[in-house]
Amino acid sequence: PGADALCSAAAPHAVIHADAVRAAMAARHGQPLFAIDIAVPRNVDPEVGRLANVYLYDIDDLNGVVQENLKQRQREVPKVEAIVAACTEEYMAWLHSLDVAETIRDLRTAAERLRDDEVERALRRLGPLDEHQQLVVRMLAHNIVSKLLHTPSVRLKELADEGDGHRSAGLLRDLFGLTGHSTEERHDA
Repeated sequence: PGADALCSAAAPHAVIHADAVRAAMAARHGQPLFAIDIAVPRNVDPEVGRLANVYLYDIDDLNGVVQENLKQRQREVPKVEAIVAACTEEYMAWLHSLDVAETIRDLRTAAERLRDDEVERALRRLGPLDEHQQLVVRMLAHNIVSKLLHTPSVRLKELADEGDGHRSAGLLRDLFGLTGHSTEERHDA
């Protein structure tokens, strides 16, 4: 349970020779030795790497590992680019849907307010009605508004998915006189 450590020295020649390592290996009782020579010029005699259970690596070996790692990363670049493109597209669709969601909500709120006012006016004009009759009138108005707004709401969401939600939401706001911040005012802010 020990550690193998070989240090680099600023020597102009090999300082660790095969004979010394062979003697050290005899004392290790067959345990492998991993040696990394990071010196230039090399401090470990290349013959050391030919000894049994001795694994010698130098800067060139490490550079090969680095180069292979870089190649592997380069092969992954198209996958990463595809992921980034998909996430960007998803984010932009979500961003465009914000305009649409707010516009649909404002349109429904305005329509429901108008519906409620008109139902109350109609109920007053009809005179006394029992609860069931009032419920029928309210449900009629509710269903008409829901059915009228369903297709424009769905289509506006589709336009947002196609990238045209911002312009279409602004047009819908103008057509129905929806108040509050228009989509363009929010984007300009």
